Amino acid sequence: MMELFKTFSEKSNFFEALKSHDFSENNQLPVLVENRENLKKVIEDSNGFYTNFSTPKKVIYGVDLSGLSNFEGYKSALAEKWLTIEEMKNYEFHNTSIVFFGIYEDFRYNDLKSLFLNAEKLKVNICAIIGRDICSLSWQCAKQFVEVNHDNVAVQNGILSCKKINLKRKEKWLEQSPNLVIFDKPELHKMDIQKILLSTNWDSLLLYGHGKEDNLNLEEYTVCGRNIEVSRKVTFSPQCGYCNQGCFKDEHKLIPACDIIAQNLTLGSCNNAPFSDLALYDEKYSLLLNAIDGVAKTINVAVTAQNSDYIELDRVVANSFQNIPNIINSSLKGAQSQLSMLQIGIEPQESVEFEKAYPSEALIESINRARQYQISGFLDENGKISKLIRNFLIKSADSISRNSLYNNMGNSEKQWKQKINVLNEFIGEEILKDQFNSIMSFDDYETSRSYIDENSVEVVKCECGNDALHFKFKPFSMYDFSIEMLFCYRCGDKAIKMEKTPDMRVYAPDHVERGVRIPVKVEIDSKESDDIYFGWFVPSYIEDNVLNAPKKMKKIKGGDQIEFEIEFDDKIAGQGYYFTVFTIQNLGISLRRHFISVEGETK
Repeated sequence: MMELFKTFSEKSNFFEALKSHDFSENNQLPVLVENRENLKKVIEDSNGFYTNFSTPKKVIYGVDLSGLSNFEGYKSALAEKWLTIEEMKNYEFHNTSIVFFGIYEDFRYNDLKSLFLNAEKLKVNICAIIGRDICSLSWQCAKQFVEVNHDNVAVQNGILSCKKINLKRKEKWLEQSPNLVIFDKPELHKMDIQKILLSTNWDSLLLYGHGKEDNLNLEEYTVCGRNIEVSRKVTFSPQCGYCNQGCFKDEHKLIPACDIIAQNLTLGSCNNAPFSDLALYDEKYSLLLNAIDGVAKTINVAVTAQNSDYIELDRVVANSFQNIPNIINSSLKGAQSQLSMLQIGIEPQESVEFEKAYPSEALIESINRARQYQISGFLDENGKISKLIRNFLIKSADSISRNSLYNNMGNSEKQWKQKINVLNEFIGEEILKDQFNSIMSFDDYETSRSYIDENSVEVVKCECGNDALHFKFKPFSMYDFSIEMLFCYRCGDKAIKMEKTPDMRVYAPDHVERGVRIPVKVEIDSKESDDIYFGWFVPSYIEDNVLNAPKKMKKIKGGDQIEFEIEFDDKIAGQGYYFTVFTIQNLGISLRRHFISVEGETK
């Protein structure tokens, strides 16, 4: 077995070796282990895991957080150009890569916040090489120059998740990554996770669970940040740091982060790598620093809270466990504002963009109207429409969750268009059956709980040729419908509709003789491109006189012109009447009335 690392117990010898080290030759990499016996053991274990020297691709800019000029040997091999922390503050970065280098206590939010807060705008890829002391820092540096030879060392990729992974997702992951092992929530309860994690050589290992800066929870098991050989600097610590108190979990099921043998380790919990000036506990308990003291060459961590979910796991697997911080950060755009994931190590990072998934406007409009119906006072809560709307809300609420949107990209809009249309058609046909259905009282109910927006009042032409007023009712409550109305001095309440529903104009003869079919033409204008369901009815007191009343709604598009005839029997009395045309689109109702006179025999 070739040993890739050479340890030094004294600083002077280490720095002398580093100063003269030739990175173009495959010489043992110098690591300082002064008073760090545990670190020395980890390095010995790593000599059997890492098998090859490698030359990392340099980062463009390095920022020395700690003023470590005696690390020049490693620094010059890690980045092209080096800046001090003060130089960095006045430097204009754009479309580049940066590595922060130094002792953890100098990894401060107050110094670095401008770059982290503006990383997306500046298009910079950020990584870090840090350690709890110069021993750990030298070790993290050295690991950047070695790699695992997959032909000589059997390694696996692994995902351990506190959430249940369904079979379909597992099958897809295994198809993309045949060398992957998956342990989800049920298996975390059944398997000896401690043994599995500590006895397996991992290529890329992703641990997905809840936690804080000192721990990551995998059900009964806990990945732990406590380092027994490190002294405390401050008094504040987690539960196990105080007298007469043990770990908050079963100590027999603790898994020290430094004992996990992995080339790439991702800690998929929140806030496991806080900036030193934002840390809650002493460094002795830091999950980040304990992982750095371990075997992993690249450690992907969260500097703050992060909201990764199934979709991020999907994308990590699909991208072969490469570029993980950028994959997660980019994937979370729209779900969180902050850059949360950071790479410890200088593996090349590439900017990546993912298509954002949004529900269709039609679905959101339909959901909003369904909610307004549900909490309104006019809809019969025991009626068929109300029951269907409740069912629609339950199913649609889940469909606009982030995971559902991404899982159904490309299919969701079509599926929900069909479901919305079914409900549109059902509402319309319930109205055709009974024009006094409770849903038809929306106009009286809403206008009595609203006020007319005086700025919306305008004079328009009614189909009868007279001037009419068009205006909008603004509801007092945001949970009520906004209503638009057209009032004509001749025709009265000519049109009433929910906001953003189709406009109609109706053309028919003013006078017809009894026994003559009445030709009707309706022009329909919609700002939305979604399907419209059209129907018509006459007042209830002459329903029995209509010979061709529709039983079904007609599906149309905005811009269509509908033509139909109304046929009365010979028993209809000669006098003035009206009929109503209406549309249902995305659960919204639009009504328009037209007046006619049926002329009987003159006395």
